[in-house]
Amino acid sequence: ADNWIREAEPARLRVHYIRTEVYDTTRRGSHFRKDPVMLLIGEHKSAFYGTKRLWLDSISAVDPSAFQEYYITRLTTDMRDNPQPVSGNYWSYVYKNIPEGKVTERCYFDLENWQYTENWEKPEWDLSDESKDVLGYQCFKAVADYRGRRWTAWFAPEIPVHDGPWKLCGLPGLILEAYDEDRHYQFDADGLELAPECEVGMFTYDEER
Repeated sequence: ADNWIREAEPARLRVHYIRTEVYDTTRRGSHFRKDPVMLLIGEHKSAFYGTKRLWLDSISAVDPSAFQEYYITRLTTDMRDNPQPVSGNYWSYVYKNIPEGKVTERCYFDLENWQYTENWEKPEWDLSDESKDVLGYQCFKAVADYRGRRWTAWFAPEIPVHDGPWKLCGLPGLILEAYDEDRHYQFDADGLELAPECEVGMFTYDEER
């Protein structure tokens, strides 16, 4: 099992999304966060993470003082220029099928790094004939009740990958757009890269902190 966790595999596809989180539904126009996030997909595994978060963790591992300087500057700028910043650093890494048959999540909460592993429970989708264009791909609508929310996903059968952002997956095509019924959380794909020169595995930059 440990080898399965540690062994990385070549990435087949990298998908870029924008993650939007509304944290005050009474003031949706200003109280939300947007983060660039990425999904790396391999033959058997995938990794979903915040683009800025990975960048910051890698900087911290190489030069902790540079990370601290950047973080303090960012906080000061945010508080001065925008008391309710519309962007943040998505704090979690979600690894599907790492270890085999499981989902592992690493997150930063209450000034500590946390990690937990759970059974890989996939949403049970109801598929629809309704379709629309996303990034030039014909996508079809699917709906599922998952983790206490009703999710709508738009997937592209032209891209035969059964994966998607966060823990959403299990459709006959890549999920390019997804949102919950109340639009508290939304994921919108804004780019794809075939065969990127990187690997899918667990990032360990933050283990030193």
